[in-house]
Order: sequence, then structure tokens, then C-alpha cells
Amino acid sequence: MIPSKSMASMDPLPGRSGKHSRSRGSISRLPPSIWHPFNQTFPPPSQLSKSEIATTMSLQKTARGKTGPASLPYDVFLNIVDILITEAEACTLVKVWTLYYDFASPTKLAVWDELPRLRQRPNLQDRFERIRLPSQINQATRAMVHRKFICAPSHNRQMPVDVWIRPENDVFIPCFAADPDSFPIEEEEYFRQAMMLPTPPAAALIQSIQRVATPSSCFWSDDNASSVAALSTLPNMKDVIMDVRSFQPPCRGRDLKEGLMPIDYEMFPALAIWNVTHGAGFNAVFRPLKNKGVRVYGFRGEVERLLIEIVGTKDGVAMKLLPSECNYCKFMVQTEG
Repeated sequence: MIPSKSMASMDPLPGRSGKHSRSRGSISRLPPSIWHPFNQTFPPPSQLSKSEIATTMSLQKTARGKTGPASLPYDVFLNIVDILITEAEACTLVKVWTLYYDFASPTKLAVWDELPRLRQRPNLQDRFERIRLPSQINQATRAMVHRKFICAPSHNRQMPVDVWIRPENDVFIPCFAADPDSFPIEEEEYFRQAMMLPTPPAAALIQSIQRVATPSSCFWSDDNASSVAALSTLPNMKDVIMDVRSFQPPCRGRDLKEGLMPIDYEMFPALAIWNVTHGAGFNAVFRPLKNKGVRVYGFRGEVERLLIEIVGTKDGVAMKLLPSECNYCKFMVQTEG
């Protein structure tokens, strides 16, 4: 085929030498592989720039029988996103956080994701991967995620990004409860103030705290009455979990009654000793939480479930054994993803 006169008179390819190499025509600005009349094929997408790909896509015809791109009703789309979030909830692992006072954070409170005594430390990246897609689509889907997963600042300077909290699952340890004897008194005062008088950015974090753990049983002493009172200001507080430090399973055939009983020294020797040293003041210290309906449970890390409920009575501290098949008691068991 001999090119027509009109074709022959067209400008040379852009970028080549020639009198008319800088033509102002719109055609000459297209990539040569797209507009040139003798080139009927397109190069592989890997060889095109983003602008060239966009131009190529705009030149493609709509398939026969199609009037435009397929659409999905927005309410159906939101239902799909809601299902994704529900699946993420079902697969979320329980996480234990330590709460710290953080002056540099707008919330004045931050969380730390390391706790050597409790073995279950699920991967934060796994938690994020499950909600990443719905959290990045648009503002509406991100708000749907935030109703179930709460963003909180990290106190770990090696991981400065925000972390994701699952209020119904996660457990929080106040920093002054982790080791009461070594925590600075002035910093404990700052922490209590940040918890009792939270800043507006801290509202979501404060409201997400439902379960608090105290690894040290010595926390429940008269010296910490003000700190326990500060915990009682948490609006959604439900449970307190205390490490009983030692546990001996009962001998086979031993008849254990249901309901309240004195602290059993054979099963919980450390807790029985604590009852002697601190049990007398437990009722007074725990009263602010008891008035809110908060319960205290005892656990041991290697058992990975709650063992007993610790109850203050007029005769002192008593315990109530929890059934081993109790699903709620398995707070440290991770869900398979």
C-alpha cells in the first residue's frame, strides 16, 4: 500500500530530527506506537508509561452489548464491606496491652505491645491485614472499621505507627499495676489524671477499655486505693483479671463444691498467702469497682484460661471455681485465623 499524499505530508515522529518535529498537533503528541498509521499493534503494557496506558485505554472501544462499566448498588457494596469486617472480628486474636502515660501524645495515654509474662502475643500485622482493605476504600468504610477496631497511639518508639485495638477482646494493664514497687509515684499521678480527666482525642481509647489485668497481686493494697478508684472511672469497665502466680490442679477424685469457698492453699498457695497479707483491706480497696458491677477473676499464664472468681465477703476474700468448659474464661486462647 502506497501512503496517500495526506499521510506523506504528516509530521515526522515526535523526538526525531526534522523540520516539523515539534508539531503542535494533538496527534503528534501521542506515543508513536499508538498513532502512527502504519503501526496496527500495541506494545506490551510493561513498556508503556502510565500516561500511555491511559491513552491506550481511552482509545479502546466498548465491547459489543455494553453501554458502560458495570455498577453495583452502594448499599450492596457496604453490605459486602460489613461482611469483611465481621470476618475480621471472628479471626481477631486476643491482645494484651500495657497502658502508659505519654506526654507527647494528644491522648496522653499510649499502649505498649510487649508483655513477657503472658505468652500470647499475636502478630499486629496479621490484625491489620484483615482490616486493611475496608479501612482504605473510602471515608464511609473506614468509619465502619473504626466502630469495631480502635486506633491508639503506640508507646513503643521503635513502632511509632498507631495500633489497632479490639475492645471486646483485648486486655489492658495499667503501667502502675505491672510493677507497683518500681513505678515512679509522680508518673502514676500523671497517668491517673489522664485517665480520670481524658483529653478529647483519648475518648475512643478510654471507652475501649473493658478488661484490665493486674499481673501483681500486690496491686490490691491500701497504698493503691487511689489508683483503683481511677480505674473505676473507666466508662465501659467490666472485668479485672489478677495473676494468682501459682496453681496446682486438684488431686483426682477430690470433691470440690460449687459456689463460694475459702481460698484453697493446696490449689492457690500464693493467693492464699496474699489473702493473709492483703485480704483484710481488699473489700475497701475494691469497693469503687464493685459498685460498678466489676468482677475480679484469677488466671495463671501457662493455663491460658480464667480459673476462679475472687469475691470479697464480710468474712474476707473467697473464691469460686470456674468450669473448664467456660468459653468466656478462655480469654488467652487465640482464635485460629
